[in-house]
Amino acid sequence: MKIQVMMVCLVIVLFISSCGKHHINDQSQNDSDFSGYVVKVESDRILVTSFTPNSEIKSQAIWVKTKEKIGIGNKVMVTFVGGLEASNPAQGIAKKIDIIKADQPEGTTMSSEEVITKALKNYDKFSVPVIKSVEYITEKNYWEITLFDAKSSPPVEEKFILDN
Repeated sequence: MKIQVMMVCLVIVLFISSCGKHHINDQSQNDSDFSGYVVKVESDRILVTSFTPNSEIKSQAIWVKTKEKIGIGNKVMVTFVGGLEASNPAQGIAKKIDIIKADQPEGTTMSSEEVITKALKNYDKFSVPVIKSVEYITEKNYWEITLFDAKSSPPVEEKFILDN
């Protein structure tokens, strides 16, 4: 009888301790670092998404609370204060945001940042857009961007072609 009472108490304690806010960390890099593209901007936060091709989880999305003004299309490395709140998308507070220099291949007049911005303006129907690839096709003189909505199930890819 005592063992049963102790087991019930243990279950109750475990249940209570699991309630409340849950935090996650991106384990693919450092515990508090995340890199990806800025795909949405609001007054005090940005939505950063990342595609991971050889992973069971193909994409990650985090709303990053920040006072910095960072535009759509920028590739960023975010360092967080503490953990991330487990929601969909996750949420966290930026300690530091580094903008990763945009790629501008030889022969094109636009950077990858500009191309992503134009593509996202055309696909504003996506709730959580994820940039799968951004590639300048030299032989054809155009950019090809592949993206999908992380909220759609199953995710449907869209290709966006932009002439140079």
